[in-house]
Amino acid sequence: MPQKSNRSKVVSLSRAEKTSARKAATTKLQMGAIIRSYRQRAGLSTKELAAMLGTTDGSIRHWETDMNYPPMDQLKNLCEVLSIPVEELFGLKPEMVLDANETHVINFYRQSSDVGKRIIENNAQSVYESEQEAHDLDLKYHCDIIPLQATPAAAGTGCEFVDARPDYQFIRISERSQKADTLIRVSGRSMEPRYHDGDLVFVKYTESAEDGDDVICATADGAVIKHKIGNKLYSLNRDLPYGEKHEDDHVRIVGKVLGIVGKDDLPAEEDYDKLEGFLANKIRKFKKEYW
Repeated sequence: MPQKSNRSKVVSLSRAEKTSARKAATTKLQMGAIIRSYRQRAGLSTKELAAMLGTTDGSIRHWETDMNYPPMDQLKNLCEVLSIPVEELFGLKPEMVLDANETHVINFYRQSSDVGKRIIENNAQSVYESEQEAHDLDLKYHCDIIPLQATPAAAGTGCEFVDARPDYQFIRISERSQKADTLIRVSGRSMEPRYHDGDLVFVKYTESAEDGDDVICATADGAVIKHKIGNKLYSLNRDLPYGEKHEDDHVRIVGKVLGIVGKDDLPAEEDYDKLEGFLANKIRKFKKEYW
């Protein structure tokens, strides 16, 4: 009876199987699709690109179908000829790419002794912790919450009032945020170019306004944002005029727009979890009052 061999079985792979295994083990860079896209943008055929790189038409086709990847000595020329950002070719996100200063610091670190590296690490950790502490204090003492109404104000004919509780929005404390009672989102285009669809605006509740003010009004059609002159309301976009209103339309001013909520008025979204903790008491009071 034949004896079983204790030696491991050697599996022979075909070239196609080896290529498939290598591709499966490699991060899906989709390098071929990127090369093809940039070649087509440049208006080059595979033969023309091959001639510029000193390679063959078949090699280019293999690169573009991920059958093979460009050799390292060809990558630089390929990126230069087709103006491909190296980080894009390798599927790197912008934040993963080092700038010149970061590279400079890393080179200093690598050239330092073990003692020097520990000093650099300790100093970097100390600076980072100090900056985080200062950032947390800034969030704690310079941010607040403000109601964000569920009903948008239409820069058009009107948004139907939604009988829904307002949400709270984290906001950086400023003169406008302290004067405002709420935030309302703009919907529509009739107040362009001053306000655009999706903008958030600071609103102070009031039933009166002066000429030239932008106001939030309750109408039979719903909530609108308009420009007030005399007893009339106007759209700023001449292509979308606001029709004449009468007493039967029940137009009533409910608030004055103090301005647009800009990027600097809002804390970064990655800080929202911290703000939930820092402003926990205010959030509880808000929910008790509005929810």
